[in-house]
Amino acid sequence: MRVVRFPLFGLVSAALLAASPVAAATLTADEIMGQFNLVVFGNHSLNSQVHGRAFVGGDLVGNSGSMTTSNYTLPPSSFADVTVAGDIRSGDVNTKGGASVQVGGAIVAPSKVNNAGSVQVGVAGLDAVAASFEETLKKASQDIRAQSANASLSNFNGTQGWQAVGLAGQQTVLSIAASDLNRNELNIDLNGALSILINVSGSSVNLAKNFNTPVGIGSNVIWNFYEATSLTLSNRWVGSVLAPLAAVTNGNNIHGTLVAASFTQGGQVHQQSWAGKIPTPEVVPPAVPLPAAGWLLLAGVAGLAALRRRRAA
Repeated sequence: MRVVRFPLFGLVSAALLAASPVAAATLTADEIMGQFNLVVFGNHSLNSQVHGRAFVGGDLVGNSGSMTTSNYTLPPSSFADVTVAGDIRSGDVNTKGGASVQVGGAIVAPSKVNNAGSVQVGVAGLDAVAASFEETLKKASQDIRAQSANASLSNFNGTQGWQAVGLAGQQTVLSIAASDLNRNELNIDLNGALSILINVSGSSVNLAKNFNTPVGIGSNVIWNFYEATSLTLSNRWVGSVLAPLAAVTNGNNIHGTLVAASFTQGGQVHQQSWAGKIPTPEVVPPAVPLPAAGWLLLAGVAGLAALRRRRAA
């Protein structure tokens, strides 16, 4: 593994280290979505800014852009600020001063990473981490899908928009077809709910709605596009976007964590770390049948007890 260290304004030294441990891949879905602002299983075409921690399972491509460059404080994590399991094949990647970067492949010229505190290339094990994240988040999407709706969208601003209102003190689940998100405005009222989970059906989804929601609510909302293979968000979006099967394109800011199969970025991704809890189905352990030998043993014990009763009589 090659380790390149940068001061604030550029490359000053390079060293070869024998090994460096990769952060453990075993995170829950809540932990992944709480620690990362962006998780892409495949390639990420970078053409804007990602404000929080990012994990790219494929290559970082595109023109140029910024990662972790905002004034946000990243959530605690054992992972680097920017992780790319494949190669960096974009233009300049600008990072916040002192950021940590790990790359499983290479930084292919003329690509370069600016302002980072350290850049590690050739890091082993990142493909396995990507596979673990993908499995965990795909399951989380299906777990959310399996939840029964306990609320529904209501009218907002007359019939100009849709509104999701949370149930105070509860986890609120709504379901809607993407084709029904056909009004001009969307609004979310947390209303004291622990979180709001919105299941959206549809395989090819193109949404260009305006949000009237404060961005801070994004920490408690997940839009679960559980079957989308193509997802385009043209306008500002509030809430985490869980689209593990989709090629995602955005044209404006996303205020929440984005999970995608691949990502073509045309707008910023802003950190609103997931603060809720993704439900998991209760697992009922299967009944374990008694082996045949066990039944024989029980029959023998019962017979012995009967014999003793007869003798006692």
